[in-house]
Amino acid sequence: MKSWVLIDLSFLAHRARYATAELLWEDFHTGILYGFWEQLRTICQSEYVHSNRVVLFFDSRQSYRLRDFPQYKSHRREDLTEEEKEQLSIMYDQIRLLRQEILPAVGFQICHQTGCESDDLMAQVAGQLSRKKLGVPDDGERGIIVTADGDLFQCITDYVSWFDPSRRYMYNPISFENNKGIAPDQWGKVKALAGCEGDGVPGIIGVGEKTAIKYLKDQLPQHHKTYQAIKSEEGQKIYARNKWLVMLPHAKTKSIVLQEPQYNVEAFFHYAERYGFLTYLKEPKRSEWEAFFNNKPIHTRRRNKGDKL
Repeated sequence: MKSWVLIDLSFLAHRARYATAELLWEDFHTGILYGFWEQLRTICQSEYVHSNRVVLFFDSRQSYRLRDFPQYKSHRREDLTEEEKEQLSIMYDQIRLLRQEILPAVGFQICHQTGCESDDLMAQVAGQLSRKKLGVPDDGERGIIVTADGDLFQCITDYVSWFDPSRRYMYNPISFENNKGIAPDQWGKVKALAGCEGDGVPGIIGVGEKTAIKYLKDQLPQHHKTYQAIKSEEGQKIYARNKWLVMLPHAKTKSIVLQEPQYNVEAFFHYAERYGFLTYLKEPKRSEWEAFFNNKPIHTRRRNKGDKL
């Protein structure tokens, strides 16, 4: 059975912002749209994934974490230039177009829950797919989380892999533990002890990821000052707070029913024409897209230096 491909919509959009954001069609910004589609097909037809069973996730504007911890991700909202704010506004306009119109029309499942982040939703699905954890016999269901976000390491199980398309890293429980020195299901505790700089969540003073791993594996001497900091009243208070902030999924995340995709290929080509992706309407690109939606291998000639993308 093909794996479920679990993708944060904003993750692909942000990657596109650094690669194709300047594209225009009839004075309309289309770089995020184009970059999204190019990445999606490349990822899904790669040797790491080879599945078109895609589910897309996006953050809620409201946040349970921000409500309880006002500093959460606050640094991301600071010190933006006017140019950066404009670029982000253009990107979000195209994300809304994808989420509200294009993707549903083409047949993609979009997941959103008020107060939750996309990470919570992907983690929820990962937990649902991890049948042994729930005591249900293995029915062949698998998932691949497509991301560069290390917070989602904690979702890796025998049933769910973690794939970074930029670095072409694929982690399963064995390869992850060989690399990090700890099991994936302990990674949330590592982040709770060490904090998460990317999310603006401070850890216990003196505790980094390596020290947290040593502590969790009982390799940190009890007389060590960092051990004492972790065990202190303040340290345990920080740890308890951070577990609420960094462990996935958030406690208020609801169950998600996965829906088998029923793709509308003609709707896809309609939008390709509307937004100026005219190469998608011609060979060999048209056949490549038809192969994607039908989950078939593609056969393309090698590109020459002068070929246009």
